[in-house]
Amino acid sequence: MKRTSKELKRMSRQMLLGNYGLVALAFFLCQAIVGLLTAPFENQLSAYNQTFVFESYGQQIVDTNIASNGSTNYPIFALIAVIIISLLAIILSAGNTKIHMDLARKQKTGIGVLFSQFRCRPDRFIISTVLVALITILCILPGIVCLFISALLEALPKYNSFLGLWIAGGLLTAVGIFFTFFFALRFSLVYYYLIDDTSLGALGAMKESFRTMKGHCGRKLYILLSFIPMELLILLSFGIAIFWVQPYVCMTDVNFYLDVTGELTRKEEEARRLDEEMGPLMTDEYFKKE
Repeated sequence: MKRTSKELKRMSRQMLLGNYGLVALAFFLCQAIVGLLTAPFENQLSAYNQTFVFESYGQQIVDTNIASNGSTNYPIFALIAVIIISLLAIILSAGNTKIHMDLARKQKTGIGVLFSQFRCRPDRFIISTVLVALITILCILPGIVCLFISALLEALPKYNSFLGLWIAGGLLTAVGIFFTFFFALRFSLVYYYLIDDTSLGALGAMKESFRTMKGHCGRKLYILLSFIPMELLILLSFGIAIFWVQPYVCMTDVNFYLDVTGELTRKEEEARRLDEEMGPLMTDEYFKKE
């Protein structure tokens, strides 16, 4: 059964009633942990970039913080640290998703579940994320290369502008962007499969997601676009509304996954069958006999 965006959102709001404190805290901890870990390394990178800009234009560095923190050597250790922490953030995000999946299934959960995926072959989440990122980069790379070559040739003094090369680059870029969105939608269920099946590898989850999302990409895109007003609300509230909007979006995504995999339909059929079996036993005549 294909449920509409309105139905999935209604179900999500009902599931979040009484649980907003938990999901908001989980989201806050994700952001706080990653932010605190990356802050000192990002400061080093920012200080180097500012120093590089000043020195490039031959200006004297007046800011004492920049002068003391800046270095002529690129802070490669800080860059590596930021990348590693970003990868760990992926696993934390999977734990946050697991909390929402537990709530959707009416299973016992808690804030400790946020760190549960570190014990469930966490490399799978990192590998799948890297593979999807590589696929999307390969989609737009031909167009970018074509445009870059066009710009280089345009700069040559004896080169006559060839409009066809620019047009080809623009078309390749547009096609690449289309396929970027296409693959992003087809692989949007990878994390859910990895969470549900700890024996499943990154490639296996990508195959399952690609297969399951066939015929559902348009509905998924519509659901994503329907949250644009919510994103504007976050901006208008100076970020405060994100603690309400993000769990709402995440729970809707979870319900979409349960819908396309047929789990929601199976649960409804089981509940209906149970009602039919128990119905005759719960009549007034039954209790009178007792």
